[in-house]
Amino acid sequence: MKRKSIFIILCLNLLFFLFYPINTYASSDLELENLSYQVTLQENGDAIVVENWDISIEDTNTLFKTFKRDSSKYSGISDVSVIETTNGMHKSFKEVYVEQYHVTKDCFYALNTDTSTFEIAWGVSEDDSYARRSFEIRYVISDAIKNYADCSEFYWQFIGDTSNIPVKNVTGRINLPSSVTNLEDLRVWAHGPLNGVIEKTSKNTVSFSVDSLSEETMLEVRIVTPTSIFPTNTNIFSDSHLDFILEEEQKWAEEANNRRFVLQIMVSIAFLVLGGLFVLLVIKNIKYYRLLKKLPRITPTQKLEYFRDFPDETSTPVEVDFIYHNHPANISTYTFSACLLDLCRKGYLIFEVENNKKKDAVLITLTDKDTSSLNKDEIICLQALEKIKKFYQKKKQKDVFSMDEFKSYFTRHTTEFKLLFTNLYKEAKKTASEKGKYDNSHKKEESQYASKSGLYFFLVFFSLPFASVFISLFQASVLLLILGILIVICSLLAGIFTTILSNRYRQLTQKGVDEKEQLDALKNYLLHFSKITEKDIPSLVLWEKYLVYATVFGIANKVLEQLKVVYPEMMDESYMLAHHYTYLYFIAHSPNTNLFSSINHSVSSTYGSIYSSGSGGGGGFSGGGGGGRSVAGRNGW
Repeated sequence: MKRKSIFIILCLNLLFFLFYPINTYASSDLELENLSYQVTLQENGDAIVVENWDISIEDTNTLFKTFKRDSSKYSGISDVSVIETTNGMHKSFKEVYVEQYHVTKDCFYALNTDTSTFEIAWGVSEDDSYARRSFEIRYVISDAIKNYADCSEFYWQFIGDTSNIPVKNVTGRINLPSSVTNLEDLRVWAHGPLNGVIEKTSKNTVSFSVDSLSEETMLEVRIVTPTSIFPTNTNIFSDSHLDFILEEEQKWAEEANNRRFVLQIMVSIAFLVLGGLFVLLVIKNIKYYRLLKKLPRITPTQKLEYFRDFPDETSTPVEVDFIYHNHPANISTYTFSACLLDLCRKGYLIFEVENNKKKDAVLITLTDKDTSSLNKDEIICLQALEKIKKFYQKKKQKDVFSMDEFKSYFTRHTTEFKLLFTNLYKEAKKTASEKGKYDNSHKKEESQYASKSGLYFFLVFFSLPFASVFISLFQASVLLLILGILIVICSLLAGIFTTILSNRYRQLTQKGVDEKEQLDALKNYLLHFSKITEKDIPSLVLWEKYLVYATVFGIANKVLEQLKVVYPEMMDESYMLAHHYTYLYFIAHSPNTNLFSSINHSVSSTYGSIYSSGSGGGGGFSGGGGGGRSVAGRNGW
C-alpha cells in the first residue's frame, strides 16, 4: 500500500476516535464498564463460571442476578462465592441463608427465591453516593452439557432480555475439557446484538465479545462438540440432535443476516460523515478518468439483434459464463446449475423424481460413463459430485443423493464449496485465454486497480462501523454532514473509476467481444423465439442444449414456458419417450414443473448460506435463540 493511502487511513481513524467518545448510553443508576466471563466446562458436564463485574454504582445498595430454574437446561447452581476486587483488593463476602431485599453490606445469599428462580444477591451499601467497583462472582452449573447420540451441546444464556443494566464491553472465554480432533467438529453460535462476535480461538477454546450492550438485550452462547469431549457426562439423551441444531441456527442466522443488511445501510450513512481528509486523494484520482479516456475499448465487429447458433460448440457452461458475464473472480450460481444439467444431457448423471407426501425431491445418480472426452471444468464438477456420493454412501449406505442433501453437504463444508467455484472460474479463464478470447497480458494492471478499488470502497463502507457516531456528528454540525456526503461521493467515484480501469485491463479480445455479442443476441432470441415468424424453428433435440445456455443466462423458466406453447407435444409422454426426449420430458414434468427452480434454489441458497454463521463456524451473532438459561433482575440480572 502506498504511503499516501496509509496516511489517509490514519487521518480517518484519528477523526473517528476524536468523535467516538461521545456518550450514547442511556442514563442509569448502574452501568457496567466491563463484564467478563470465564467458563470452564468439565468432562462430567458441569460448568465452572467466573464473572468479573467492573460497575459504576449510584443510589443502589444491593446488586443481584437471577437464574430461571429449568431442569431441562441444567440441574442446579452451587458453590457460589462473591469477592470484591476493587483496586486490587480481594475481599470475600459472607454468605447468609435468608433472602433480603436490601442485603447487608459485605454479605451475599444464593437461594431459590421461589419455584422458578434462583438468585445471587450481595450488599454494596452505596445508598446516595457514586462509586466504581469491581466484583468477582463464582458458581458451578450442574449438568450444563447435554450428550446426544451424535453430539454434545452447551447452551447457556449469560444475559437475559430483562436486564436493566447497560454494558460498555462484554467478553467471554469458554474452555473445553479437551481439544477436538478436527476444528470443523467444534461448532459455535451466539445470539444477541448483531455487532457481537464469537469465534473458535483454538481446538478447545471459544471466545465472544460485544461492544455497547444495551438494556434488555439477550446474550447467549451455544457450543456443539463430539460426545467424546465429555466422556463422564451422565446427562445423556438417546436421540440425534445435530441436524435439528444446524437447521435451527441456520434459520436464525438468515434472519440475522437480513437485519444486518438493514444495519449496514444505516452504517454506510455514518461513513459519509467520517471521510475526513480523503478528499485530497479523491481529487488526485482525476488521473483515473484521464487514463480511461486513453485506453481503447473493444467493440463488436457486428451488432446483432438475434443469433440462433451456438458461438462455440465446444464451450462448456462455465466457459460461456466467463465470456458472457466476465466476472472478476467467480462464476454465477446459475452456471453451476447449468453444469449439472449439461452433465445430465451428456449422460454423466441422471435426475430422478422421488414422490413424497410433503414435497417431491430431485435425486442425482452418477453414471459410469467414460470422462476422457470432458473438459477440465466438467471433470471438476463431477469430482465434487462424486465426493458427495461417497459421503452418503458411507453415512447412509446409498449411491443416490438428493438436491437437499447436496445443499446439506456443502453447508457443512463451506471452504470446499468456495474452492469449487474458484477452481471453475480459474479453469474458465485459462481456457478462454488459450482459445484467444481473453487478453491475459495485463494481469498486473488489473490486480493493481482492483486493489485500489477495494481500498476506496472499504473506506466508504467499512472503516467506521458505528451508526451512533453518525448521529452525534449530525447533531454537532450539519455542515460537517454535508461535507462528509460530498467527500464520500468523490470517494465512490474514485472506486468506480478504478473498478472500470480494472475491468478495462481484464478485457476480452476481439474474438471474445464478438462471441459475447453473439451470446447476448442468443439470449434475446431465446427470450422471443415464440414470437419470431420463422418457419424453421430449431428441432426439439437442439433445445436440450439451448436450455443449458438459458440456465447460464438465468432465463430457463421463461424459455421452457415458450417451448410448451411452440411444442405442445412436450406434454405428451408417449410422444416424448418414443422420440427419446426423456431429458426434455423430465424437465417439463419435474417437481412443481420446474427442475431449474429446484436446482437453482439448492445451489443459490447453499452459496448464500456459507457467508452466515449458520454452519457453526463462528462469526457474527444471530438474533435467534432464547433456549439458553440465566437472566435478569431489578439491579442486576
